[in-house]
Amino acid sequence: MFYRIASLIFFSQIALPSFAPFACEETTVDVRLERTDEKPPEGEDITSGNITHRKIPGGWFFHFPTESNTGLIVSDDYTSLRLIGQDQSFVSMGEEWLTRVALECRLILMGYVSVHAAAVSLDGGAYAFSGPSGMGKSTRAQAWCDALGAELISGDRPLLHVESLELYGVPWDGKEHCHKNVHFPLRAFLEIRRSRLNYLRKMSFEECRKFLMRQCFLPMWDTDTAAVQMQNILYLAKKAPVVRAFCGPAGGDAKEIRENLLKNIVEEYDVDKATEEMDIIDFEQRK
Repeated sequence: MFYRIASLIFFSQIALPSFAPFACEETTVDVRLERTDEKPPEGEDITSGNITHRKIPGGWFFHFPTESNTGLIVSDDYTSLRLIGQDQSFVSMGEEWLTRVALECRLILMGYVSVHAAAVSLDGGAYAFSGPSGMGKSTRAQAWCDALGAELISGDRPLLHVESLELYGVPWDGKEHCHKNVHFPLRAFLEIRRSRLNYLRKMSFEECRKFLMRQCFLPMWDTDTAAVQMQNILYLAKKAPVVRAFCGPAGGDAKEIRENLLKNIVEEYDVDKATEEMDIIDFEQRK
């Protein structure tokens, strides 16, 4: 089965239900997933979040702390993925999670950032809402859908291409389980702050950098790939239309913030001009 996630082509020998909307025609493959009867390789374990990453010759072994006999063997460049486990025609939720992490790492090397945000589309553009857990990014996104007719792209971890500033839906998501194979140009990336008044504040480069560093997926166990991601984030901090939005959660708040964005951010933002003013990263060399 072949899948396209942004510009990444992924082949899997195993059915991945949430990837179904991303199925594509047979073509040249960037990443391949298959099953193997290999034994877990020896190496040094590094725990990051809910996953343990074991450094092995030529790559990594991803597994959960309580399941060290099964997991995912990953090549250094994240192009070869081998699941250790029973020969089944489907993957478990845990196996799909490990696969997702590996794919996110490969996408970093292709110039994409996975952002902790809820994203919607409206009038041909994408708007992303982000902030610390519990701040209300999903609530704000839903308010835009209810009050403005926006459509949810992703409830969590959409992809953002740092050169084109195109935002992509993904086959993984949060509680919304929204797996839409769509993409739109980013109009604004909003850092949400709770407030009874609705207003925007532009952010300095340093504020953008710190915000994006907190909200973007960063594989700290892999220092080489993490360094590439930090470069991606610096690029976004210089280029992306990031704004701090002080707002409430209701439909009226969504309308007011949208009006402010149209007046102060979207109309004056020029992606091509922003690109011309920056040093261009050669993403082809990363692959």
